[in-house]
Parts: sequence; structure tokens; C-alpha cells
Amino acid sequence: PDLPDEDLRRLWIRLGDVRDQAGLLEDALAAYRAAAKYGDGPVEQAELLLRRASVRVRAGAFSAALREATRVRRLLERSRDREARSLRARAMSFSAVVRQRQERTADGMQMAQRAIAEAVACDERTALARARGVRSWAGLGLGLSDATHHAEGALERFVVVGDRVGRAGVA
Repeated sequence: PDLPDEDLRRLWIRLGDVRDQAGLLEDALAAYRAAAKYGDGPVEQAELLLRRASVRVRAGAFSAALREATRVRRLLERSRDREARSLRARAMSFSAVVRQRQERTADGMQMAQRAIAEAVACDERTALARARGVRSWAGLGLGLSDATHHAEGALERFVVVGDRVGRAGVA
């Protein structure tokens, strides 16, 4: 059947999400690549890149995940609309979380601080919660006195956005 491109894009994205949740990571990446054929705007591309980056983290491909997140930030660096800024903040907080998983404290701290600033500027609550969580972790690792303050802030924000996994990670 002939479907509009936007419907095909959404279907491929949903298939990618299901495959990702089922642990079929290469198949998820293939579905996201197929979805990319049906949306060529920078925001649409960035959304798919961030999904691909998440799959790559689950596959343990941290460097590839960071490259995808960096592409999101570069793709949207000149965009000023709220959706683009929100995606940029999410990509920054994602990169901070990856640095945390790599146990790269200083890099995680630096990216978390950038993500916090971007998330506050565009009111991206989930990105802010994640970035504050990484900021707290990095602060503890570096012996900074404000680590508890950031942990409390992250916990409050995880409650607001309803992210139980994030809450558990900070608690």
C-alpha cells in the first residue's frame, strides 16, 4: 500500500524501537537507517542519530555512540528552535552518561556541565536530570563538595519526569 513518507518513517522507527527492546541491536540500527530515508530535516535526522547512539551503547560500542551524539550536536548547532535545542541538550546529556559508563570522570564532568547549561536554557527536564546525575557522580569522583547538591537536584528532576531508573541510579 502507498503510505505517506511520514507514516513510513514512524513505522520504521517503531520497528527499530521494538527490535532494540528485544535486543536485536543490528536489526534496530537497520530499521533506523530505513527510517532515515523518509525524513531529511535536521531535527528528524538528529532524532534518529540519537536513537542509533542509544543502541550502540547497549552494544557496548561507546566510541560509535559518542560519534553519533556528536553528529547530533553538530547538525543542530545553529538551530535556535526549541525542539532542536532540546535534542542538542539530550545529546549532550547522553554523551555525559556515556563518559560516566566509560569511567572518564573529567570528561563526564565537562560534558555534564555543558548539558546542564543547555538543558536549563531550553527547559529540557530529562536531559537536565541525567546531566545533574552525571555531574554528581563526577563531583564525588573528583572530591568536590557540591556533589550532594547535584545528586539531590537530579533526584528531584527524575521524580518530576517520572524516570524510576534514573531515580534509582542517583539514590
